[in-house]
Amino acid sequence: MSPRCLLIASLIASGVLSCLSSPLFAQEDKAAPHVARLLNVGWGTTTSFRTAADTQSEILFSAAGRHPSALYPAALVQIKQRRYAEAIKLIDEILARDEKDLAAWRARVWLLTVLKNYEGALVAADQLAMLLPKDDVKTDEEDQQRHLVAFLGRTYGFLGGPAQANVSIDIRKESEKTVTERLSESRLVIFEQARDGVLQKFVELTDAKETVKGKAKEQADTDREKTLAEIAEQRDVNKERVKELEERIEKFKKEHEKETEAIRKADAPLQSRLTSLSSRATSINTQLINIELQIVSVQTQYNATRDQNLKNLLSLELNRLSLLEGATQADLFSANREAAGVQQQRSDLAVRQQRADTEAAIKVGKVDDELYAIAKKEKRADIAEKRAVKAGPTTPQSALSLSAMATALITYDPFPLEQEKGRVLATLKR
Repeated sequence: MSPRCLLIASLIASGVLSCLSSPLFAQEDKAAPHVARLLNVGWGTTTSFRTAADTQSEILFSAAGRHPSALYPAALVQIKQRRYAEAIKLIDEILARDEKDLAAWRARVWLLTVLKNYEGALVAADQLAMLLPKDDVKTDEEDQQRHLVAFLGRTYGFLGGPAQANVSIDIRKESEKTVTERLSESRLVIFEQARDGVLQKFVELTDAKETVKGKAKEQADTDREKTLAEIAEQRDVNKERVKELEERIEKFKKEHEKETEAIRKADAPLQSRLTSLSSRATSINTQLINIELQIVSVQTQYNATRDQNLKNLLSLELNRLSLLEGATQADLFSANREAAGVQQQRSDLAVRQQRADTEAAIKVGKVDDELYAIAKKEKRADIAEKRAVKAGPTTPQSALSLSAMATALITYDPFPLEQEKGRVLATLKR
């Protein structure tokens, strides 16, 4: 920005309205303390300040009526509290009573712009411009006019820059042409410098925002590439691990099959022997039954005969059968005992098989759990990959702040509340 622009900006920032050509209406003595109190109790933005301001405004209007000298301080308080829609109603009421009040017109242009009624702001700006004398005047008064000219320049700069998307270009240009045609050459310089200062600052803020967004995009691209590389690397690791685990499962299965085959081979002769022993026991048991039937028959004959010689013969037969029964019972016991031993060996083999099955299931189960965990990682990697590919860079908070600042009127032309408050309070002492 040129030294001349800096000088103009300094003049603008020093207090635009503190030297307006149109002074406030003189305060009546009875209204002055109420105005001073209103500017004191209402000078804040919290709910308590708003409540106090509303109460004090009613007191002021009751004491002084709805005179511009009472309405303007009330409007200042509303602007301080950001109650712009209510403030402009008070400003319109002032202008309805005095259509040449420069302070009110200046406030109306500012409020309409803040409220985004841009066409209304252009109309109000034109009205304000028409109230300015066309030719330069003496030094003190000319300074006052130039402050207003600079304000108009900033307004058109705002409407042609930050708010351009919401303002008809043709209407704005026509309005600006109408206003500038009324300005002297020296005032036109002030207007253009103020306007161009807003546009330059808007460009600077926009460039800063784009720079921040560009860096955010660059960082997002870097992060995305890093994420995709990490995902690819993790997938390679997972792939190798899956291959290793599948080979381990195959190994477990082969070991289990080998153990099962060994048990089967060991059990085959035992099963055959047990079948043989079972058949033998069945045969012996049949023999034993026959012997017992013979014993019963001989015993019956023995008991029925009186012939001593026959009894002696039958007794010998009973002894022989008893000895044969004992030998057969011993043979049956031996077969059953051997069968029990064989059965115990088969039971041991069954326990061995069960243990082998359990161990194999546990080993395979652990590997399956790890494979499942890897599968879940793969799903998460798929989601992360899709998200990384699709996701664009998020706008950082600093860029959002710059964007909000670049489109806010107060960035370029804050309402001079403190200067106006001081000016109003100064009029109370006259």
